Parts: sequence; C-alpha cells; structure tokens
Amino acid sequence: MITRRRRRRIKLIAWGALLVLCMVLALVPNQDGALRRLLVGSVFVTWAAGLFLFWQTLLTRVLFLLPLVGALGLALLPYRNPNGGERMQQAYTTALKRYDGVPYRWGGESIRGIDCSGLIRAAMIDTCFSEGWKTQDLGLLRAGAALWWYDTTAKEIGRGYSGRTYVLRENTTLNTADYRELHPGDLAVTMSGAHILAYLGEKTWINADPKGKFAVVQKTAPDPKDAWFSTPVKFVRWYRLQ
Repeated sequence: MITRRRRRRIKLIAWGALLVLCMVLALVPNQDGALRRLLVGSVFVTWAAGLFLFWQTLLTRVLFLLPLVGALGLALLPYRNPNGGERMQQAYTTALKRYDGVPYRWGGESIRGIDCSGLIRAAMIDTCFSEGWKTQDLGLLRAGAALWWYDTTAKEIGRGYSGRTYVLRENTTLNTADYRELHPGDLAVTMSGAHILAYLGEKTWINADPKGKFAVVQKTAPDPKDAWFSTPVKFVRWYRLQ
C-alpha cells in the first residue's frame, strides 16, 4: 500500500519532471509555432500542478499567484503612449549587435542559433521587453509577447507583418541605395522574400548569413563580393521605429 508520504514524493518527482521539460523546451533554438504552444501549455500545467502541491504554504501560494496577477495586469491594464523614435531605434540596433557572431541555424531565434528572420524578430522582441520594462510601457511588453507568439518569415515582414511594418521603397540594392532616406533599424528584404537584413547606420548592415561565414555578420556598403548587396531589395520599416 502506498503511503501518503510516498504519494506526495511521487507527485513532487512528476512536478520536477514537468519543470525540467519546460526548461528543455525553452532552450530549443528552433522555436516554431507548435513548440511555442507546447511550451506555453507545459508552463501552465507546471504552474497549476505546483500551485496545487504547495497550496498549504502561504509563501508558496503568494509566489505562485504573483505570475498570474502579473499576466492579468499585462493583458488588461491600459498603457501609456507608444514608445518610438530615436530611443527605440538605438535600442533595436543595440539588440541586433548582441547577436553578432551567433551561428546560423535555420528556424533559430536565440544565441544558440539564428536565421535571417529570426535575428530581425528576436532583436525586436528583446527591444520591446527591455524598453517596456524600463519605461513601464505595457503596450511594448504586450507587443513583445505578441511578436514572440506570432512567428513569421522574411517575406511576410516585407509584406507588412500584420500591420507591424511598412514598405519605404522597392527595387533597389544595398550597393546603389540612397542612404539619406534610411534610419537605423530599417530592414532590407530581397524581392524574392528569401532573405532579410537590418540597417545599423553608416551604410552598415547586419544579417544572419546562410552563405559565407554561416553566422550573423556586419558588412558595410558597397560590397561587390557579397551577393546580398547586389540583389534587388525592398526597404521596410517597423512602425514602432518611425
């Protein structure tokens, strides 16, 4: 017969296994939609199981309920004026540079491996969370969470990404562009939608290059040796950076 203490030990072991599963899922570089849903579902089940297991202790009840209160506040409370302009541009380009040298990995969105659209999205997610926290702007925090949840491709970013970006100009190249019309943080999407780069200023671009060094690199125009710099592109801007 299984004693009460042993049953609780089994439950604790099962809860620990769920916690480990959440950490493993969070560390997977390729964060596609199915994995995100599995991760969120696993986190919720782990949270609910932990709340049930540790309900008798007041301190643990408070610790487990705080994330719920925070999530409800993030979802329901009003936010201040949207943050944008030069501050967001600087924060975004700084976030992009943090991925410099990260190995290329198709479908990746982290420092363990990243692809071209993953770099663009990951840096904006980082920016929304960091700036939202610094300025207590719940709108930016919600925007960061939405960006993380709704994955997309370079082609879709060039098409508007559900109202998050807009086209500045089409059919030009990085080698021949008029850089006076570009701001740091602007994007260049190839007309085919196969690749995307981000502008850092001073004619310098950063991208997760699936060719060459097979990593995130920075290069300055003109660069006749880099095929992406002579490929026709459209220039795109994040609405939050206008």
